[in-house]
Amino acid sequence: MKNYYINKLQTEDIKPLLQDYCNEHYIPFLKNSDRRKQRERYKKLVTEQDKQEAINKFVKKYTNRIYILLSSLYDPDNTEGSYHFDWYFREQSCKWQQDILSIEHRKFLLKFCYKNRLIERDNRDGEKYVSPNAGLAYTRCYKYRVNPKYYRDEHTWQKRFRLRITKKYFDSLNNKKKAKYKEENTKPKPSEFGLQRKEHFDEWVLDEDRLPEDLLPVAEDYKKQKKFYTDNSYKEGRDYHNNNLADKRLRPFMRHISEPKGTEHQIVELSNSFQYFLSTVLVEEMDLSKKELEQVNYMGQVLHQISKKSKKELIDVFVDALRDKDSLKMFYWTLDLFFDLKYKYGLDIDTKTNLIEFEDQKRRQLTLYVLMSLAGITYDVLMEFDPDTTDRSKFKKDISTMINKSNEYNWKRFGVDEIYMDYFIEVYRVMMKWKEYHHKNLGHIMSQFESKFIHSYEEKLLTHDIPFMNIFDGIMVNKDIALNLLTKMAKGSKEKYGMTAPLKLDAVA
Repeated sequence: MKNYYINKLQTEDIKPLLQDYCNEHYIPFLKNSDRRKQRERYKKLVTEQDKQEAINKFVKKYTNRIYILLSSLYDPDNTEGSYHFDWYFREQSCKWQQDILSIEHRKFLLKFCYKNRLIERDNRDGEKYVSPNAGLAYTRCYKYRVNPKYYRDEHTWQKRFRLRITKKYFDSLNNKKKAKYKEENTKPKPSEFGLQRKEHFDEWVLDEDRLPEDLLPVAEDYKKQKKFYTDNSYKEGRDYHNNNLADKRLRPFMRHISEPKGTEHQIVELSNSFQYFLSTVLVEEMDLSKKELEQVNYMGQVLHQISKKSKKELIDVFVDALRDKDSLKMFYWTLDLFFDLKYKYGLDIDTKTNLIEFEDQKRRQLTLYVLMSLAGITYDVLMEFDPDTTDRSKFKKDISTMINKSNEYNWKRFGVDEIYMDYFIEVYRVMMKWKEYHHKNLGHIMSQFESKFIHSYEEKLLTHDIPFMNIFDGIMVNKDIALNLLTKMAKGSKEKYGMTAPLKLDAVA
């Protein structure tokens, strides 16, 4: 044990306040926690005696931590006890508070402090401040203060009150383990392949003499940018370079130094890339056999062909099927659809051996979602169930928000959550399960899938000295080889993931 000295609030006895709060809220907190560790702890509390013992143990452990939090916010120079809203707030980052209150219980204990009016937060406009607090450069955080009423009497606080705490907790509070959080240590150096990509991207130039007049100011801004490259393979995996982040309107006038002026390029793009890689996760959830996966992929490729010919009609077919809640009709929907499409478009579809029907509701629902993804129409279909959204880009951002939002809101329904909860509840449950560890876990994993897939072909292009530019979910290459690259990427996705990715050729614009 170690001695730790604080300014202790004497006029409030924290322990009974915390005891009353925990008697009401601690067990529900464990039960409904977004952390698996907490929920497992709740399951072990079988009897009422178990629950009460857990509450008492928690109160005993965390009472002193509340005192330490209050001491960290106390300003001994405040002798006025002013209620002026702008005075005596201190920045405290999430990381700093976690060191005091622990990661698992920080929000729970802050709510206790708010309810009992021990502390206040400056969040008039939801504004966050930049602070170097907690050893993290430019941390975004809120400002907090103890209730101004505790400044009215100098005897309210006992100076240099001694607490006995564990050595591990003492080290945490005294920043002895903060070095690993310094900015220069948080990002690994780029890999050898990353450095090769950087050198290659640096060799792309802008042909200013070919630019129209309206783009000259845009080009000036581009030239003023400092060259940079970030290899995020340790995180979401994407490359960030000043060339692939340049204004899209400049791309038709960019080329590799080994290419002649006026070289035309095309982008081999992975349509609905997130949805495709999410489908690979859903297929694992269904535990399909090799034959069943072949059948699903076959159906998806047929739908992808049809989407190129009549996308709107295909979207309407999916929307009608999802709106019809009759499970019997849903069961025969895929079979009827393929018979109709076979005759309408004259497609060579083997309706006897290459169609699959699942009687299980969960598998059927996941299959329909996978088929939408393979056809490249997931966002278009889901948008039909949101009457307030007509902008596809905005709708994609709404889904991204749902995927990356904090665990605190995982099971609250707002925005596109309603659509998933009503029509694809099984898909929603799979996504939320992947977010249990961290609320951005699913988004990072899907981005890593995408980046690793794209990087595998960039490596081959580098090996053969073929110019390319990374466009996140696609690769920009010479127009003459774009179709050949698309064919190889489609074949490679089938070999790696069991399903052919919905790839397309896009003009550079």
